[in-house]
Amino acid sequence: MKNSNTFRFLIPLFLFAICFSSKDAQGQSIVEFQTSLGDIEIQLFDNTRPISVANFLGYVNRGDYAGTIFHRTQSIANGQGIDIVQGGGFLTDGSSIPRLAPIVNEAASNPNPLNTTGTIAFARTSVLDSATSEFFFNASDSPALDAQIFTVFGEVTQGFDIVTQILNLNTIDGDGPGAGPFDDLPVVDPNNGVAVSNLIVLESASVVSAIPEPTSAVVLALIGAVGFTRRRR
Repeated sequence: MKNSNTFRFLIPLFLFAICFSSKDAQGQSIVEFQTSLGDIEIQLFDNTRPISVANFLGYVNRGDYAGTIFHRTQSIANGQGIDIVQGGGFLTDGSSIPRLAPIVNEAASNPNPLNTTGTIAFARTSVLDSATSEFFFNASDSPALDAQIFTVFGEVTQGFDIVTQILNLNTIDGDGPGAGPFDDLPVVDPNNGVAVSNLIVLESASVVSAIPEPTSAVVLALIGAVGFTRRRR
């Protein structure tokens, strides 16, 4: 009888542990960028931005971002109105990476989370549902980008100083005459042109595996519960 009572006591705890662990793991997708200036760690918003996160992880897991450059910055200090560092679209030779089909703009139906300092969002064209691979980091709060409906899907948890370092670099026109994607290309030395050594390179992007801390706490609680029931017998 005591064993039956113990079993009934443990069932809800095990169910709670499974559900709590699953829910926490969904919010713990972490990606690490290794750049030529240092590492940037990004926690993704799996729950609120599932489509955007799945799209981003697709590019990460295929290795599409490896060898790409941060090809554009816009700075309030330079009269641009926003502070962003953009990448995810072009290799060091200027060629475009493979782009998948555009995704739905999730911010159109749910504006939160917003384009605040330290977040990462998808770039797009003037078409609302046109985001593919390109992303940008918000180096400051950008309510103008919320008004224009740009989808935030994660935030920097480590290495934000690398983002600001890129933002503060000088830029050159890497396209020559006429408008192009490299009109505001950040470089180490504005006198060295578009040499690879002068560009800011995203050398690799990878998913970081981590055990959610609350899961460990639940496991410890279960162990304590088992010990408690054994003592009662």
